[in-house]
Amino acid sequence: QRMGKLQPGIVRSERYRVLNDIEERVNDLQLAYCGSEQCAPGHRFGPNRRECFVLHVVRSGEGRLLLDGEEFTLGEGFAFVLRAHQEAWYEADHERPWNYFWVGFSGVDAEACVRKAGFPKERPFRPVGCTEKLGEYLDEMLDAHQLNFWGSLRRNANLMLFFSELIQDYTSTQSLRQSYSYSSSSYVRYVKDYIDRYYEKKLRIGAIAEYIGVNRSYLSNSFRRETGVSPQEYLMGIRIRRAQTLPRESGLMIAEIARQVGYPDALAFSRIFRQRVGLSPSAYRRSGPRPRL
Repeated sequence: QRMGKLQPGIVRSERYRVLNDIEERVNDLQLAYCGSEQCAPGHRFGPNRRECFVLHVVRSGEGRLLLDGEEFTLGEGFAFVLRAHQEAWYEADHERPWNYFWVGFSGVDAEACVRKAGFPKERPFRPVGCTEKLGEYLDEMLDAHQLNFWGSLRRNANLMLFFSELIQDYTSTQSLRQSYSYSSSSYVRYVKDYIDRYYEKKLRIGAIAEYIGVNRSYLSNSFRRETGVSPQEYLMGIRIRRAQTLPRESGLMIAEIARQVGYPDALAFSRIFRQRVGLSPSAYRRSGPRPRL
């Protein structure tokens, strides 16, 4: 029986699934190095120029990036790209240093891949909504540390998955942005006002996003892009700043202060307060007047 030309794409039946005619050179990328680090306070790298592209993803904390004479503050959920032979330096914050991971890579299609992933030369950083998944691919690269052929295949396979995830994340964000009636700034402004007014209540960012009719990832990415922090971090900051005013205005117990700023668990409140301020609520109360953070 003669077979006609196979149509490209997926063919399904009750007995099989087949992909036909998918031969295509997708990209030429090679992993040069990768790693992760909890930075020391004030840790600084550069200025220097790298031989390959390097992409960093920030898990937590914040820091500064100086690129082409401009300085940017980037926090949790942001990713940034340093291109080959581009001079740059970056420094972790002294109070809340970065925890980040990175991949260094090269190849004919490196520039095309970072552009498709949402990192143009004019603005080589953006919030990403897939940090956890990217971290899993990074761990797979680190686990494939054997210097042999199959180890090389595994490392580069996970590099491809890493970029596939980034490109899908960027594409879906762009599609969502085009489907909403209002500008992203309008949504961010509304959420900030809402948090400022109701910070002491039990707030869930997903519920706020659903209430105003937008996707949570879209809202979080837009919020990070506009403010440099996630909605959850913004809420935490408002609550702790308010808590800093309460001990000296009243004789309230720590548990009552926690409840008044939206934390029913006094231990959780004390832990977050110490992380943000550097002192426990009790020690802060005893320390006397100091500038508000």
